[in-house]
Amino acid sequence: MVAVPRWLGYVWLVAGAAGLAAAVAVASFGVGFVGSSTESAVEALSVGRQLLETVGDTTQAVRRVVGSTTGGLDTLEGSVVDAAGTLSEVSRLADDLGTLVTAEIPASLDELRGAMPQLIGTAGVIDGVMRALSFVGANYDPDAPLDDSLRALDQRLAVIPDQLRSQASGFSEAADGVAEFGVAAVAIASDVQTIREELAESSAVMDGYTATVAEGVAVLDDLESRLVEQASTARALIVFLGVALAVGQTVPLAAGLWVVRSGRQAS
Repeated sequence: MVAVPRWLGYVWLVAGAAGLAAAVAVASFGVGFVGSSTESAVEALSVGRQLLETVGDTTQAVRRVVGSTTGGLDTLEGSVVDAAGTLSEVSRLADDLGTLVTAEIPASLDELRGAMPQLIGTAGVIDGVMRALSFVGANYDPDAPLDDSLRALDQRLAVIPDQLRSQASGFSEAADGVAEFGVAAVAIASDVQTIREELAESSAVMDGYTATVAEGVAVLDDLESRLVEQASTARALIVFLGVALAVGQTVPLAAGLWVVRSGRQAS
């Protein structure tokens, strides 16, 4: 039997001890590294999930505000459209009233004044007849003669047609102003409709954001579950490899111990 040098036995003992220590260190470091890495990854996923949930909550809050605003704008649009129609009617009424006051009434007054001389003459005759009859018992004693009263009325009527005609520009400006405001109200209603449609489109986009956020949260939850599962598997594998490596070091340890003991017995 060939004798194995004692120093080689010591080398095997040292190598086995170093290998055993390395196996323990590698297993401990691997388990710790996997655990810390998994914890960091889980924290990062948790932060990402919180951010997505915050975005989702914010989007839903904005969606509710936009929905309320859209409803309000819809009501406002209807009110403005109704107001525009009312203003158009008022404009036409103001124009008709202006025609009546500044044209038709003055023309009628002119016609009436044109007939006043004949009326005054007739009134004078009637007044004379009535005064003559008063001497035979007729009850007729006016404060002023009838024809004088008609002359006074004619004088007062004389200035009215021109005064009414002078208001034509005011009525026209008023009617035009109301009409322009009605046109502006229609434009405002159109702008409100455009804004409402854009908000409705924004609502649809935000609905898509909400769905995307929900999908993102589901993906992060799945990643976290898979990460934790794979980390447990990795820790178990590292422990198994560490134990296998440690068991493998029993061979040089046993051989070295046998050589050292054999050398002592031989000496």
